[in-house]
Amino acid sequence: MEEQKNALDSICKQIDKKTSSAVLLNGVTGSGKTEVYLQAIKYSLQRSQGAIVLVPEIALTPQTVQRFKARFGEIVAVLHSNLSDGERHDEWHRIHNKSAKIVVGARSALFLPFQKLKLIIIDEEHDSSYKQDEGLPFSARDMAILQASIEKFPIFLVSATPSVESFYNAQNKKYNYYCLQNRYNQSDLPEIKTVKLRKENTSENNFISELVTKEVKNYLQTGDQVLFFLNRRGHSTFLFCYNCMQRLECPKCSIGLVYHKKNNIAVCHYCNHVTQLQRKCQNNQMCKFKFYGVGLEKIYEEIQIKFKGFKSDILSS
Repeated sequence: MEEQKNALDSICKQIDKKTSSAVLLNGVTGSGKTEVYLQAIKYSLQRSQGAIVLVPEIALTPQTVQRFKARFGEIVAVLHSNLSDGERHDEWHRIHNKSAKIVVGARSALFLPFQKLKLIIIDEEHDSSYKQDEGLPFSARDMAILQASIEKFPIFLVSATPSVESFYNAQNKKYNYYCLQNRYNQSDLPEIKTVKLRKENTSENNFISELVTKEVKNYLQTGDQVLFFLNRRGHSTFLFCYNCMQRLECPKCSIGLVYHKKNNIAVCHYCNHVTQLQRKCQNNQMCKFKFYGVGLEKIYEEIQIKFKGFKSDILSS
């Protein structure tokens, strides 16, 4: 497509300049962003220059590596924390002796002994996984930008939803900016609706609106599947006793514990502290907790009630 070709031509010019430059490649899902940077890597390899591709999650690495190896063969190395010591040792030496020209990995791949690194791609650059909080804290995205600036080569930040910082830098001409607005083969984007929960469209202690319930039933009747996604484990996120007016907190982190109904326990999602729902209250009585907030288990209960007759399951770490 013309849009992708124009972006690639501009990116190749940045590679030829051999100067420090940051490029934000923004594009809707399915617009061919990956193909653009694969072509950019090919262009860089033709000039005997190596490349690192950072991905935010280990789970994304295998499918990404498979695609890269299908395109570039055995010059692709992979590095992430799930590798054994032996596998990590082998990949480290392949990179050090220059037999691997491309590295695909999570944030730690930035510290590999690359000999002729002249290109860095940061896929899903907005993802918070690029920030390491434990041990030595750092942002792999920001360190990669700094490295490219010092060693004078281009870096490409790729995302369908750029971070606020990157988009601001692009708008202020600090980064070069390319936007892919059309999907491959001109396919349509899925329709997205935002439903605000109000008393008119949901009943008490329910979180799936009447509009969503109606739409889901229509899909189920045609034999289609439906996914409810919620980024909150457990059943209730706030446990409070009205006798002592205290919520149930983690003794280590001083944050509220999350109730997991399946095991009838309260869990800290930061340090994994686990406790039973037992705490001394006033008059030497036990606290009587009220449960507030919504977690995956609570949504699952509501699904089982509202969509009886259809098989449902829950998937959570």
